[in-house]
Amino acid sequence: MKEETGYFSSFDGTKLFYRAWEQDTQNVLIIFHGIGEHSGRYRETIDSLSELPFSFFIYDMRGHGHSEGERVYINAFDDLIKDAYSFKKFIETRRSQRARNFILMGQSLGGLVATAVALENQKDWRVLILFSPFFSVGHSHELLFVLAKFLNVLCPKKIWRNPIKPMFLTHDQEEIKRYKRDPLVQRRITGHMAYEMFKGCARVRSHAKQLSLPLLVLAGGDDHIVSTREVGRFFDQASSSEKQIEIFPKCYHELLHEREREIALTIVKKYLLKLGLH
Repeated sequence: MKEETGYFSSFDGTKLFYRAWEQDTQNVLIIFHGIGEHSGRYRETIDSLSELPFSFFIYDMRGHGHSEGERVYINAFDDLIKDAYSFKKFIETRRSQRARNFILMGQSLGGLVATAVALENQKDWRVLILFSPFFSVGHSHELLFVLAKFLNVLCPKKIWRNPIKPMFLTHDQEEIKRYKRDPLVQRRITGHMAYEMFKGCARVRSHAKQLSLPLLVLAGGDDHIVSTREVGRFFDQASSSEKQIEIFPKCYHELLHEREREIALTIVKKYLLKLGLH
């Protein structure tokens, strides 16, 4: 598949950068990246899934990668949801009647955003796939919520170094090197964005029982960044009649960049085929 890049206008006129790999199919898979990341880090993921009869789309969140917007800052968590729906409308316009089955897939913050987007109007989506979704911080970072509330009041737009250590993202040392060398990766955050993210976590957790979409969750059992226990609790509460969870005991946070990523993506392929999306 050929990669296409460009910009689309979001709800408030912000230009967001996207990548697209299109095929003649009604199935569309939209990917959401994690905090500080960008769409270019998911080319390998697309290559691994390219045998599926899907068109693939991903965009840089506002304030990330090539997209416009203050760096690692959002006015409100709802802006990320509105961006996603603006992207869906953009895809529908360019694909006309060919786009009917929309699948959401997100990693970390992208998993939180994908879940919030799905809960906004579940009729718009066919499947929700989550990789280590950020529903709560890991135990070693529990004080971050208190700190985020404090910084949000004191200096909401000041940029701080992200406390997440690259060594806890993946066991793949080459991936860590690429992450550290990548000029578009931002290892920082603003107090207000952190605060809005935590608010988004609380909102999504409180609506877990309302989720009825087919749900596939994959998470690392040795995740030092997000709470795998909270991920499991969300999964248990979801009302989805077709749901599956896979925990990789020895994996860190970024499953899509872990050494076992091909195993994880094989599970995704089988799940989608089981649902008849072929």
